[in-house]
Amino acid sequence: MKDLSDLNLNNLLEDKKTFLLEILNLTKSQTIAIKQEKIEELESILDKKSIIIEKIDDLDYKFKDCLGDNKIEDKVLLSSIDEIKIILIDIKEIDDKNNENLSYAMPNMKEDLKDVRQGQRAMKNYGNADPYQSFASLGGTLFIDQDS
Repeated sequence: MKDLSDLNLNNLLEDKKTFLLEILNLTKSQTIAIKQEKIEELESILDKKSIIIEKIDDLDYKFKDCLGDNKIEDKVLLSSIDEIKIILIDIKEIDDKNNENLSYAMPNMKEDLKDVRQGQRAMKNYGNADPYQSFASLGGTLFIDQDS
């Protein structure tokens, strides 16, 4: 019969594998967002990945605590670790290509991102203040026609 700690370790590894597969899928979606220069979608994907990475970090801490000073000798655990390594390699390969593609697309995306963020600030300011103040806070000026 399996040791209880081995079962717990295996559950942690399975959870980690599930999260890594989510990151792999998000990384693939990131590739499409970069090619299509969809900056808002790219930001959303990065936010989702960040949340999942935090969950994986928690699992890693629990795994280390549960493992303690022991060595992993269980074949099922070792197999799960090998599967995780393969997923990580896949993620890294796609992520490296994404970073390269992003560096090529970046000049266009930087301008789009600036426009998106400026638009978001304008909407936020517009909702919280009178229209002139919102417009002025973005560096605009307002001309009033004296003849009207």
